[in-house]
Amino acid sequence: MANDFIGVNHKIVVSWLRSSSILRNICAHYGRLYNRKFNLVPAIHEDLSNYKIEKNKLFANVVAIKYLLPYKDELDRLINDLDKAIQKWARFIDLSKKPSFYFFNCSKDDED
Repeated sequence: MANDFIGVNHKIVVSWLRSSSILRNICAHYGRLYNRKFNLVPAIHEDLSNYKIEKNKLFANVVAIKYLLPYKDELDRLINDLDKAIQKWARFIDLSKKPSFYFFNCSKDDED
C-alpha cells in the first residue's frame, strides 16, 4: 500500500509514522524541539542520500512529514508556521546556534 501511495517501501513509511507520532506527542506536551536529539529516528529516503542529515534531529522528522503530506502547499504552510514560531520565541532561543537546529538549511556532501 505504501508503495502505491507514495512510492516508498512500507518499512520506511512505518518509521516516518512512528517518528511523527513521537514528534506530535512532544508538541502536545509542550516539549522543546530545537537542539533536541530524538531517540526514535525516521528512515532517510534514498532521494536524500547526498545530503548530510542528522537522523536524530528535527530536520529529519520534518523531511519525513514532507513525504507524508500529499500536497506541497501543506508543507509550505508547515514550514511557514514553524518559522513563525521560531521567530516568536527567538528571545528565548540562542540564535547563534541557528545552524544546529534551524532546519531550513541542508548541505550536500559535495559542497564541503
